[in-house]
Amino acid sequence: MDKAALARVAPTGLRRPSAVITRENSRRGSNGWNLRAGRTSDDKRRQIQGYASATSVQAGEELHFHLSCDSPQQVRIDLYRLGFYNGKGGRLVLSSPPLHAETQQAPRTDPSTRLVWCEWTRTWTVRIPADWVSGYYQAVFTRADGVRAGTVFVVRDDAAASEVLVVLPFTTYAAYNWWPRDGQTGSSLYGIEGAKGKAKQVSFDRPYHENGLPSRHDLDHRLIWWLEQQGFDCRYATSVDLHEGRVDPARHRLLVSSGHDEYYSDAMRSVVLKARSHGTNLAFFGANAMYWRVRLEAGRTGGTNRIVTCYKSKDDPERSAPTRQWRQLDQPEQALMGSQYTSRMKQPHPLVVSSPEHWMWAGTGVQQGTQFPRIVAVEADRVMDEFEQAAGSEHATLTSSPFCNAAGDEDLQQTVLHRAPAGGYVWNAGTFHWSLGLSHPRLQDPRLQRATYNLLTRMLGHD
Repeated sequence: MDKAALARVAPTGLRRPSAVITRENSRRGSNGWNLRAGRTSDDKRRQIQGYASATSVQAGEELHFHLSCDSPQQVRIDLYRLGFYNGKGGRLVLSSPPLHAETQQAPRTDPSTRLVWCEWTRTWTVRIPADWVSGYYQAVFTRADGVRAGTVFVVRDDAAASEVLVVLPFTTYAAYNWWPRDGQTGSSLYGIEGAKGKAKQVSFDRPYHENGLPSRHDLDHRLIWWLEQQGFDCRYATSVDLHEGRVDPARHRLLVSSGHDEYYSDAMRSVVLKARSHGTNLAFFGANAMYWRVRLEAGRTGGTNRIVTCYKSKDDPERSAPTRQWRQLDQPEQALMGSQYTSRMKQPHPLVVSSPEHWMWAGTGVQQGTQFPRIVAVEADRVMDEFEQAAGSEHATLTSSPFCNAAGDEDLQQTVLHRAPAGGYVWNAGTFHWSLGLSHPRLQDPRLQRATYNLLTRMLGHD
């Protein structure tokens, strides 16, 4: 397909775009959020690092930032809302006054669970203005010499209904956080840097490793970039908000799981099941979602649900709610999502179209076997016959992409869709890079954009 034909395939915009999202994204953008430009902090020198006191806040509430520098000095904190903003990807919404940052105490550790947490004093407290639009926000910490780091948080709008609620996977962010990745202390649910064994608990009361941005957070940003560019009526929450009962599925027509969304508590999963039972549509834009069962517990310095616990074995002392794979507990992921995690891969592979006659592919010009390079990446899902299948109708397999997994074996990625008994659609991308195919400058494809547009507008009743 030539460039002119591809241009005709791209979505042209919603008939009923959100006035709030459209107005917000028409404001002047800035790429100051981009920590890849310039010098950033690292976990060995720890030039500047910090964390927020909460994963999300309601407009009007206070948020505290805890910073540490390798020597006492003046710093600044800039807050950006991430979105489209005419291709800038974010907007500077607030800058702190000059702040004084100290070298804070070393992290505390618990040898029994390899938990790592900080007891740092507050560097800056901000009350979120009442007029801030719900969204995914990034704080950027800057020293006088220009070295930077950051962290992320969500601003909620608990009183508002919306067509789309994007849920950011903060429990998975915590699971993959190695801070401090210094070869001595750092721990994640995947291992101890420089030592054997895995942590059984991880804390939100610490920075994210290296430059301070969570693992795979670019997947979430790229999806939000495209959703807001199209004008979808979006509000935002976190996986912790799912757990704490702040999400009422009846207030939204579509719940979106963005990026890598692997770690679910009982309460989180219950909200998603409630959404499906209510007829709310569900869209999972990653792979390996809802794989591990976790518990959320109080932090060591106070604060509810500041620790994510996952033993990943029979050693969990909480026998009534063991933190193992959901499928090991006879609750396979695909019974809800339609497919489930199969394996990892060392390098990206093409996404391969199947069922090109399906309405999701309408207007894209794809054929059986059409390929989208490098969209199947990192991890993949497929339908497994030996596990419980998703109940409902209109089951469709939209891609069937062969790949070689990390063990050198042949495997298959599948993007699937079905209609749950209550009437809502459930769609699972089954790959990490779908959102990059929507807005990443090297991977975006108008045909994938159009297919995603078809999917979401059908879910929202805009077709």
